[in-house]
This record gives sequence, structure tokens and C-alpha cells, in this order.
Amino acid sequence: MPLILLGASPGNPGDASPRLRETLATAEVVAPAELAGRLTEGRTVAMWIADVPDPVRTAVDLGVDVTAVPGPSAAITALALSGLPSDRFCVEDGAPDPALLAAEPRTLVFTGVPDLAGLARAFGGDRPAALVAADRTAVRGTLATLSAPAPTAGAVLVVGGAPPVQAGRPADEQLAAEVADLVAGGADRKRATQEVARRHDLAKREVYAAVIAHKQPDQ
Repeated sequence: MPLILLGASPGNPGDASPRLRETLATAEVVAPAELAGRLTEGRTVAMWIADVPDPVRTAVDLGVDVTAVPGPSAAITALALSGLPSDRFCVEDGAPDPALLAAEPRTLVFTGVPDLAGLARAFGGDRPAALVAADRTAVRGTLATLSAPAPTAGAVLVVGGAPPVQAGRPADEQLAAEVADLVAGGADRKRATQEVARRHDLAKREVYAAVIAHKQPDQ
């Protein structure tokens, strides 16, 4: 039986949509502490979006389908369905440059699904992500596993934020400065990026993202 996510409470029951009224009549609205027990009993349960995403991850781990009653914001609904951290997030429209977002620690919500293969190259294929279709069905995995299917119209992509900076890892500003120093000494930018990545045992995409983020206007 599924877990159904509900948008903000209408306050006055008379203001609820027909689908929300039907869901409230047929599903049991539970608190997070009750979720696992109700799901293992095979019941259809519902939760308010304000109580997720941990319950979503619980349901996914139990092999239970998760769906949602559409609310006013497709981005927020997709974020809740993704099961990714929702305490800090940002919403991106259009097709932003992936390199500028590779080091972003917040969960990223793309309302216009960008090039998934490009994101996988910039962020790393192992970055957790979820693709939520217009019908509120979600495919969860990593950027690498989500790169194959073509996103449909109205889909929203949710991507986990960049992992914490490793202890001892230079700040992005320092990485960019080291690349600039090598370029000033005659190295081309590609080789300079590779050298700084090798020097600090980092992926080249991390150094490239640092260079882009700290690029000077005249560069």
C-alpha cells in the first residue's frame, strides 16, 4: 500500500480539493513515529508534506510506493517526493551552467530539467537525485542512473547538494588561485586544472567548478 503525501492543510475542510477530500476519507493520516508500523501492516497512509522527507526514505527503504496529492508548487512537491534533504534547498529555472552549481551544498530543485548527462559530468555520477514526473511518480537513484531516460514535459529534477568539504581540502578560492598562478606561468588552463587536481588528490571537475565560481570579470 502506498504512502500519499499531502500539501498544506486547507484549514477549512470545505476548501479542500475533491481529490484531497477523497484521500482523507480513504487513507489514514499518521505521524512520523507511526509510519513504519502502519506501512508494514499494509495500510494506505497519508502524511502532510511538512513531515517529510525522512518518512519518504523510510517508505522507499520498505519498498512502498510514494505518491502525492498535487499542491500549488510542483517544486516543493517534487522535493518532498525525492526523499532528499529539504532543510536547505534552492530552486533553479531554465538551464544553468552545471559547473557553477557543482559545489552548492544545498539540495537543488530544477523546474526545467537540464541536460542530465552534463550534470553527471559536472557533479559526479554518484550524486543522489530523483526525477519526478508531472503525474507525481518519482524515479530515485543517482545522476548516472537517471541519465538514460528522456525527461518528460513538466518533470522536476531534484539533486542532492555537494558533500561536505573534506578535512584538509583547500577552499575553492585557493584552488582557483593555484590554477591562475600556473596559467600566469605559461600553462594552459586545462593542464593547470589537471595539475591542481593531482596536487590535492581531487577530481578535475571540483577544481574546474572552483575556477568558474571564482572567475574574474576580465578572464
